[in-house]
Amino acid sequence: MRRSGYLVRGALAAASAAGILMAMAGPAAAVASVPDFYVEGVGAPLAGGTPQLGVPYASKGTMTDYQTDAAVGTSYRLCVVEEVGANYDKHLCTIDFHWNNDNQISVTVLVEAPHAGVEPKDFDGVVTGGGLAYEGVTGIVHYAPVAGVPNKYHVSVS
Repeated sequence: MRRSGYLVRGALAAASAAGILMAMAGPAAAVASVPDFYVEGVGAPLAGGTPQLGVPYASKGTMTDYQTDAAVGTSYRLCVVEEVGANYDKHLCTIDFHWNNDNQISVTVLVEAPHAGVEPKDFDGVVTGGGLAYEGVTGIVHYAPVAGVPNKYHVSVS
């Protein structure tokens, strides 16, 4: 019977040590919420020309504040046209949204880019990570076309 007393005391000591370590770690840091913003669509390839099926291309665009439309950063995109359709082409893109204060998030999206004269539509992607204030951010990134403004999207993260 004496042996079980040692086991109980040992278990209590281990639980106590775990509690102390957790208390020393403190509460988990809060992740800043990503503000809504505007961004241009996939854009023209930096090397010029038109995106071609199966050929990777890079592009970038200006990010602007959702309320003031002031420039707040740059989106850096690496895309591949995966499918050519009658009205929309599907571009698989990895995008780094980089704010002027060096905060950033990375997303992966399947962009349904409209052909000329075709109405753009909403689409979603996945937030794959973040840096600085946005470290630990995950979720869905939603693009909604801005009515009356070609190639401009309202972007939100949830």
